[in-house]
Amino acid sequence: MKDSYQTRLWVNGKDIDLHPFAEEFVGGTVTGGVRTLKGVDAPRTVELRVTGKAVDMVVNGRKLELTQFPNDIILSTVTAVASCLKGVDTIETLQLDIKVVQQT
Repeated sequence: MKDSYQTRLWVNGKDIDLHPFAEEFVGGTVTGGVRTLKGVDAPRTVELRVTGKAVDMVVNGRKLELTQFPNDIILSTVTAVASCLKGVDTIETLQLDIKVVQQT
C-alpha cells in the first residue's frame, strides 16, 4: 500500500499552489522526517508552523515538543524546499498542512 499526500502550503500568508509532484515531494519529505521523531508512530496529519527560527508541529492532533536539533533540521529542510517553489521569495512565516491518504 502506497501513501499519497494532500499538502497545503502558505508562505508569508500567501497560499502557494503545489503541482502534483511538489505536493507529493513536500508531503513525503516532511512525513518521512516526522516519522523518525521520538513518540511518533504513523503520521496521518501534520500541521507545521514556522515563525522566525521556531517550528511548531502538531502530529495526529498532538503537539510535539521539539528539541533544538529536530527543530533546526526540520526548519532547514522545509524552508529550503519551499524557497525553490514558484512564487516564493523570502520566507518570514510558513504554514504547512499535510494529510496522509493511503491508497490501495
